[in-house]
Amino acid sequence: MRTLILSTLLISTITVAQTDAEKALIEQYTGAGMPVVEKDDSPFVPNTFIGDFIMDITTMDKKTEKPQTMSIHYASNAEMTSIRMDAAEMKGQEMTMMTDLKNKWQYMMMTDNNGKKTAMKTPKMKINIKETPDAEKDGSETDVTVTNETKTINGHVCSKVIAKSKEGTWTGWMAKGVAVPFTDLTNNIASGNVSALKYDDRQITGFPMEFEMVDAETNEKTQGVTREFNLGEPPASTFSLDGYQVVELPMALPGMMGR
Repeated sequence: MRTLILSTLLISTITVAQTDAEKALIEQYTGAGMPVVEKDDSPFVPNTFIGDFIMDITTMDKKTEKPQTMSIHYASNAEMTSIRMDAAEMKGQEMTMMTDLKNKWQYMMMTDNNGKKTAMKTPKMKINIKETPDAEKDGSETDVTVTNETKTINGHVCSKVIAKSKEGTWTGWMAKGVAVPFTDLTNNIASGNVSALKYDDRQITGFPMEFEMVDAETNEKTQGVTREFNLGEPPASTFSLDGYQVVELPMALPGMMGR
């Protein structure tokens, strides 16, 4: 189950600085302690997901006890990945993480409240995950049920899938035959023993157009809804640096670990 949870959270943590919560998340689900960040010198592997979408992830704010939604704008072609996050607390500001997989560069693209655009260009990095026995047990601890229920979401027929483990219950509406970007993200951000981060498509296949995760201990819910889903080459402007002042740095900034 931990691979499934982490896979769906990978997108939501991809563009933000690495907070203590994110560090704890990586440590919890990999069992590896703090990972080592290294320059990416691995061979180029093209993305398998070609397209773009928006995923709205909603959680309950513990302080206000009100729902809080974060929207992730994801786009990729064979060589490039672009991820932008929108949230209420970021209103008036934009931040996009763009990765050039072939040439091994990554760009933190920011627009401030005055409209000034800056792109921080750094060498692409990867997280080196240490070996952990827990990663090998992941699949065997999850009970997966593929139901007969179906519904059409974003033009794709989706099957209802329920996955249960000691960590909680995950319910998703999966569009079969549609590539998922989670495997691409794992390949692009991690090296070493990446089994703890792998999206296990042997048990759950297809793209999660909608999902809900209920924590077994706290009963807290995390919900995801995909919209504006398109397969095929995104517009070239999606990966353009036009209008940005590009500042090249010799190393990655905190939070830019191979993303």
